[in-house]
Amino acid sequence: DPSYHLELKADTGQMVLFGRGELHLEIGIRRISEKTEKKLSFSSINIAKLELFKKMSHKVALEHRAFEDQKSSGALIAVLEDTADFSKQIAFEVSLPEEVKHSIETSFMEACLHGFYGEEVCGLRLRVLSYEMPPGDLQTTLTLLKVAILAGVKECFPSNTYLVGPLTEIEVTVDANHLGVVLSDLSRRNAKVVSTYEAVAGKSHLKANASAENLLGFSGALRNMTKGIG
Repeated sequence: DPSYHLELKADTGQMVLFGRGELHLEIGIRRISEKTEKKLSFSSINIAKLELFKKMSHKVALEHRAFEDQKSSGALIAVLEDTADFSKQIAFEVSLPEEVKHSIETSFMEACLHGFYGEEVCGLRLRVLSYEMPPGDLQTTLTLLKVAILAGVKECFPSNTYLVGPLTEIEVTVDANHLGVVLSDLSRRNAKVVSTYEAVAGKSHLKANASAENLLGFSGALRNMTKGIG
């Protein structure tokens, strides 16, 4: 099934399985358990989330000093602003050496890996307006510049990002006499009912959507509510 994706955490030896929803992951876990001779333990299913940058434009002056203020990263003036999508962008409005541009790009992307809520930050652009490079060793300057960007960008995340997550679309066929309890459970999960209609005699077809986070446990609850035939 190409819609599964498996990653190995080299530092812990853990496997991370990505799928298209709770039921999809439950099936994948069962397949893995059946096909391996090893005893495996699984965590609970987690919903992937992102932090989206709020609509704003914030000018920042980034500089970091070290070695009793004897060494400086140089003064970087930039604007941190939102984009119209989930991209992370960087734009240079000044000509810089390739080593400096690479350091700024990698530092910015690293800063976006973990936002205020601990999730990846998306939907923002760093526009570099100017940079005054100090004299001295280039490698030391680039190291201090990385610290300046990491600290400065992360300072903008508190109160300026919000969590977003995937939406799950549901289609369920249930006996008509079970429709009420299913609708009640979906209402409790803040689901939006799109349509309900009688598919065949005594069977109701239901379409709804809700935050994937709110639907954790729904597949099991559905089986219980409909005596295994929903």
